Amino acid sequence: MTALSIRQVRKTFGKVEILKGIDIDIAANKVADFVLDFHVCESIVKRGNSGQYNLKPVITVLPRLSDAGMRIAVGRSTLWAVPAHFLHAEGNFQFWDPVSRILFSGDLGVSLGTSADAARPITSLAAHVQRMEGFHRRYMVSGKILKYWAQMVKAADIKADQ
Repeated sequence: MTALSIRQVRKTFGKVEILKGIDIDIAANKVADFVLDFHVCESIVKRGNSGQYNLKPVITVLPRLSDAGMRIAVGRSTLWAVPAHFLHAEGNFQFWDPVSRILFSGDLGVSLGTSADAARPITSLAAHVQRMEGFHRRYMVSGKILKYWAQMVKAADIKADQ
């Protein structure tokens, strides 16, 4: 088997003239999973003033996230997909941007309350814990997994909110 790149796939698929996405290279004798995202609205093109339309497929090729996490090239930068499985949901990922030093953690910390509660800043975590316990006991069922995740992100230079 020879190496394959998205540039070669563009030629191979003939009728699919536009492939958007990152440069993806597959080494010889290796296997890779991809997601092909078909963009319907961009793919239907009006043919002049005839009232007719052509199908000119626009497909984004994306790597499938590995359960172990991975680095994803975005322009000249790289985002890190950090596995956070079972920290809210199975198959959960968080994203680390080493340029901005921000960890996009989603809803790792959740509390339940009223809209009035949400409008007030939290000044004491200890007083707020009772609003968090129910959610976290139900959805974050393993302290071992949480500790494993903490070890992974500990090495990241995360920007603290001032």
